[in-house]
Amino acid sequence: KKLHIFNEKQVLKSIEEKTVNKNKIEKEISNLNDELEKLNYIKSILFTQGTHLENVVETILKDIGINVEDSDDKNRVDKIIYIDPKIKSVIEIKGRLTKSASEKDCSQLEKWKMEEMTKLGYEPKGILVMNAFAEIDPVKRQDYFPNQMIAFAKKKELSLVSSDCLLKMYIDFKHGKITGEEIYNDLVTNIGVLDYKPFN
Repeated sequence: KKLHIFNEKQVLKSIEEKTVNKNKIEKEISNLNDELEKLNYIKSILFTQGTHLENVVETILKDIGINVEDSDDKNRVDKIIYIDPKIKSVIEIKGRLTKSASEKDCSQLEKWKMEEMTKLGYEPKGILVMNAFAEIDPVKRQDYFPNQMIAFAKKKELSLVSSDCLLKMYIDFKHGKITGEEIYNDLVTNIGVLDYKPFN
């Protein structure tokens, strides 16, 4: 039989209770760290380029309820997006560390859009999601899209979407202020630079 002296039983009981609380708190901290990691991942849409940027945009679009597919052509980096599979759009995702988008980004998107049209039998919408000036503080960034590029996009009826704009739309979506279908409609009906005003 164990021998307990003085307040040993109470000390042991306190240790047991605090261990349970400690484990609970550690689990809560772990869950909060996981949540913070997810938030930072979404926020990285403003600070990255390449495959990482493509993955973040794809994550956002899928969470909104938009289907995202890779192109059949492995040489193409654009993707196909849709809600209704009968009406598909071509989306290209680009990042620049210290520069704006350029007219050649629109030209490339237009080329892929035309290639996709031969497969679909109709002309899909072309959408460019651009994270320009990724290494610069977002509040100090210049215009993502130069005037000459905007003129070309309007002529070809392309939709130009900044990473900042897509993030604002996604935040409003998560707050229940806009639906995924409304976001998709904004993306595919827009011509030129998409100007989204967030809800207050």
